[in-house]
Amino acid sequence: MQNVKKIAVIVLKLAGVALAVFLLARIIRGIEGDALATLRDSCKPLIALAVLCYGVVNFIAAWRWKLLLDVQGIHAPLYSIFKLTLIGVFFSQIIPGCVSGDIMKLAFVMKYSKNHGAEAALTILVDRYIGLFGLFVVAALSCLFCLVKCPGIIEGNKVILLAFAFVWAAFIGMPLFWFLFMERAFFIRWKPIASILKALRCKLPGKVNELISRIASAIDLYRNEKLAVLKVLLMSCIIHSLLALQIYLLGKAFHERVMNFLEYTVTAQLGNATGLIPVTPGGMGIRDTVSSALLNVFGAEPVEVLNIIPIANTLTLALWAVVGAFFLLFWKSRSQESQENA
Repeated sequence: MQNVKKIAVIVLKLAGVALAVFLLARIIRGIEGDALATLRDSCKPLIALAVLCYGVVNFIAAWRWKLLLDVQGIHAPLYSIFKLTLIGVFFSQIIPGCVSGDIMKLAFVMKYSKNHGAEAALTILVDRYIGLFGLFVVAALSCLFCLVKCPGIIEGNKVILLAFAFVWAAFIGMPLFWFLFMERAFFIRWKPIASILKALRCKLPGKVNELISRIASAIDLYRNEKLAVLKVLLMSCIIHSLLALQIYLLGKAFHERVMNFLEYTVTAQLGNATGLIPVTPGGMGIRDTVSSALLNVFGAEPVEVLNIIPIANTLTLALWAVVGAFFLLFWKSRSQESQENA
């Protein structure tokens, strides 16, 4: 049975890679005109700024994670957290789904956090959750402004309509879920729920109950540190605004002359949201297809850049994944560093 599961996992991963290759190849085949000429005529300083922009994104992401770790009493150097963040970017680009990198980050930070493994794991989950909410905050606001400026954008376009509906549902649902979860003590007081939880505790092993208690206590720390949570949310909004700036810079580097920053923001947020679907490595192919479709909806010109911009955006992410691979090769755990210093 285990062999069957392993084979199934390998097949699914290979299928995800094959799908990414197929979608990327389809986008590349759809490039009109001379792609090499378009690349030669591009504005190299703007491309360099776009690459730098993603580096800043990862630095802020590392800083954001460090704030969450500090609340749990896990104090790690920002440089180490930055390296772990880029290692996560690397694994996200080679394993289906953008959240796959979080699993590898957890494997490394568990070694660093010693007896705070459960709390360290929680910080990654909270970091991902608030990061996603930051995405939907920026996406919801940009979609709203887009509707005000172009009221007819969703008329006759079911894809855009569904995308906007998804963004607003997440924008409303995520903070509601956070509130209900943080105020769970109110619901636990209800006798039916209390009886169910008591029965579950009796059936679970003692270590599992202890782990659940530790996680619950760790969650309560975030409820008491509202300022830290707000800082993390603000940093998440800045990150997704920078990701919009990144694709905007790439568009202007390839001399796209129609779209404004607001339209690039909508393109970036909806493209990145679909890229979270754990099907292809790093969301490659899916994110690019959606981004290309949105560029087409917004009337990007010249038409040659419709597929070049998403590909350039993916290559920017891949470049920083290479940096993450470099850190992975030369990573030294805390225990190794202590042994060498001794």
